[in-house]
Amino acid sequence: MKKLFVSILAIFSIMTFGCSTKYELFQEKSKDDSSKEEKQLKKQVEKPVKFVVEYKIVPGDRISIVVFRHPELSTRKFDAFQRDLGLLVSPQGTVTLPLIGEVKIQGLTRVEAADLIEEKLSKYLKNPHVYIEILNQRVYVLGEVNKPGAVQFFDERISLVEALSRAGDFNIYAKRDRVMVIRGDLANPTIITVDFTDKDELQYARMILQPHDIVYVPPTNLRKSNVVVEQIAPPFRLLSNILQPFVQIKYLSQ
Repeated sequence: MKKLFVSILAIFSIMTFGCSTKYELFQEKSKDDSSKEEKQLKKQVEKPVKFVVEYKIVPGDRISIVVFRHPELSTRKFDAFQRDLGLLVSPQGTVTLPLIGEVKIQGLTRVEAADLIEEKLSKYLKNPHVYIEILNQRVYVLGEVNKPGAVQFFDERISLVEALSRAGDFNIYAKRDRVMVIRGDLANPTIITVDFTDKDELQYARMILQPHDIVYVPPTNLRKSNVVVEQIAPPFRLLSNILQPFVQIKYLSQ
């Protein structure tokens, strides 16, 4: 009986200590490394007002082009839900329009693209006026928020705090002092951290995000502790189920 009990405990120990994992997208660094990194990042971060960068059109964008007083030249098409489907920018960065044919708009802002199309249409129309809207702008909010996922916006600008509020705000496991904004090429991204617990850093909460930015809210140690508890709970239940018959036999024999 003792040998069986010792064997069960040994198996339980292996199962318990062999299955602990960290629930975190990025590995934590030491305090010294972290403070150095923070200082470097703070140097890169300017005042929030200077974060406003006008978006430039890229392949894969879906845009709506309206030529005022000429609906036949506009691109607006609505689906069954009355959503504007727009026109997809080709991999070559072009769109094809009536009268003027193929136009390259990659790398242009909305206003610049509208001006270019107006210039080309002016050969056929008197004083054309063009309005362009980008339909599929979005940022991604991941980690410890209540509704993680893509956050779509239509007004060209969305702040960090607005994106977090649309994602349902922080959940109880959120590490509010290290919210990350990941921008640019994922092979060599720019990472900006914001401490929502420091009133002096709340100015950065108003920073304007760029389309396709990733906002990541890391977990606190409480989340990692809960994950470990969830991992070791099944072995506890298994051990309880194995020992229960022996306990009952011992109790009945007495």
